[in-house]
Amino acid sequence: MNTIELNFISTAGHGYLEVPFTTLWSYMNDKDISECSYVDYFKKTFYLEEDCDAPLFLKIAKEKDNVEITESYLEEIPSTAERLFHS
Repeated sequence: MNTIELNFISTAGHGYLEVPFTTLWSYMNDKDISECSYVDYFKKTFYLEEDCDAPLFLKIAKEKDNVEITESYLEEIPSTAERLFHS
């Protein structure tokens, strides 16, 4: 069983689980993520919204591996991130 290390970001208004592209794709398809989450193509990172997308990802990941989460605070998620949009 592997251990994945993730960061939970609390902002002034909400919270997001920061998940690198390759980590997310190891467990699920990004098409399963709602448009409440963000994606940063520059940093190759998803910011999964705390109420629906982060719990879904964590449930799936914890079935296969150990998950360690650190917490940090930012005023807002990085400006290079944008809302996830599915066409």
